[in-house]
Amino acid sequence: MSFNQLSVTMAAVAQDAGVSRATASRVLNGDTRVDPTAARRVRQSAARMGYVRNAAAAQLARRRSGLIGLLLRDATIPSYAYLQQALITCAHERGLFLVTVSTGIAEEIEGQDVTETDQLLRFLELRPAGIIVASGMIPAKNVAAIAAQVPTVVVPRPESDENLYNVAYDERANARMIVDLVIQRGHRRVGVVFNTPERSRTEFARATAMESALQARGIDVVPIHGAALIHDPDALAHRIAADVRGGAYTCVMFPNDVRGVRFVVQARKIGLDVPGEVSVTGMDGLGIDVELADLATVRNPIEETALTAIEVLEDLIAGREVARRHYCVGTLRDGRTLADRTREAAGSRPPLVDVALGR
Repeated sequence: MSFNQLSVTMAAVAQDAGVSRATASRVLNGDTRVDPTAARRVRQSAARMGYVRNAAAAQLARRRSGLIGLLLRDATIPSYAYLQQALITCAHERGLFLVTVSTGIAEEIEGQDVTETDQLLRFLELRPAGIIVASGMIPAKNVAAIAAQVPTVVVPRPESDENLYNVAYDERANARMIVDLVIQRGHRRVGVVFNTPERSRTEFARATAMESALQARGIDVVPIHGAALIHDPDALAHRIAADVRGGAYTCVMFPNDVRGVRFVVQARKIGLDVPGEVSVTGMDGLGIDVELADLATVRNPIEETALTAIEVLEDLIAGREVARRHYCVGTLRDGRTLADRTREAAGSRPPLVDVALGR
């Protein structure tokens, strides 16, 4: 007799083995409290018929699942891509199955937070054991509505809603780290690029932390605001060039490496010397672009953050008590985009790598 494996039901196995469907279900789901003879017949029938267990149905029946949903802001951004891989690795090591959805690059699309919320609602239809939210855009209140229904952890942005579980980069400590390096290199007037909190809570938090750390050390700060400006690389480069040549600042600090490297490339196109005329710092420390540009930045603690997020989520799923806040500190990465203004000799630092040409 031949069988279509995917159409073989548990009822058919039970009938072939001469037992009730309930008995077959207990055997095929690993219950050992079944008569050994009956259990053997069930296993033999299942093997011969090619029965394939419906894991999804079993999980729904038990209200348990090894499925973890991950809402990822944008996998084309290195910091998110590395975080996603680290989360997948940690989940796999614990027998969890992580499924990712991403809204991709959508900075210019109005109402993007609604789209991300819709993605989370779709996740609920899969009955996941838990959800990880990795986006600096979706509002906390929208995440809280999901967290009320399924264990949820927000990473890596610092979360303002005290009721949400959060594993975040320690943006204040990281900001102090890169600010200290900027000051050590003799910069006393610094520009800080701000994204809006509506576009990215993470970038806004980082810029705010850098501004505060600079001001606490008595440094003159020039905030660079404007959603349209910071999303237009050419306009931003010309604005910074004008500021620098007007004596406004000698260093510009970006809230992530993508924006920092993009500026370095654009600065070269318009003839602005980095770091001769203006120094540049970023925040994230990940990706080949950072290496090519030799960008001064802070490397995010990706592995520690991913491991902690998975552990916290496991505790929530198991109903164990766990702290709502966890902060992970990065490591400083020095680079040639940060000139030493304390040196008298001009051009004492080696030339900057040409990112645009890859050399």
